[in-house]
Amino acid sequence: MRADDMRKSMNLFQIHEYVESLEQRIKLLEDLALNDEYVGSLEQRIKGLENMLTDFMQQYGPDVQKRRAERDAVWDEMIRVLTIQKRDA
Repeated sequence: MRADDMRKSMNLFQIHEYVESLEQRIKLLEDLALNDEYVGSLEQRIKGLENMLTDFMQQYGPDVQKRRAERDAVWDEMIRVLTIQKRDA
């Protein structure tokens, strides 16, 4: 049914309901557009967090902790040797 034919066959109450439904659809479309913008901003924030996590893992991740543990073990051994030498001297 064309819009002109529809308007001719509708009473005032039906026209009012039709206009309200159109307004609701328009609002829904506007909300969807806002949601798209919001989703886009969330995607950008997530990318930023992923980059931050990658940087953190590179600075403090398991590989770094393993290297630090090895370095600390060497230092501990050197301190033990120095302590023994100092005690024996």
